[in-house]
Amino acid sequence: MLKRNEKGNLSFDGFGFELFVSSLFDKCKNIQELEWLEERMVEIIEITEETYEEELEVENEKTI
Repeated sequence: MLKRNEKGNLSFDGFGFELFVSSLFDKCKNIQELEWLEERMVEIIEITEETYEEELEVENEKTI
């Protein structure tokens, strides 16, 4: 879903990601479950992003 192209830039396969996310939402049986799943996914993404951001900041400080 996420890879680097020849120039080193990130490339994101949005369609593949959409299919993956759709398969998760497909298991939900009502709106409450849809909302619950969305909240869990957002929490996971935010926490993971913060962790990686902190790691990158530490890495960047070492190179300065």
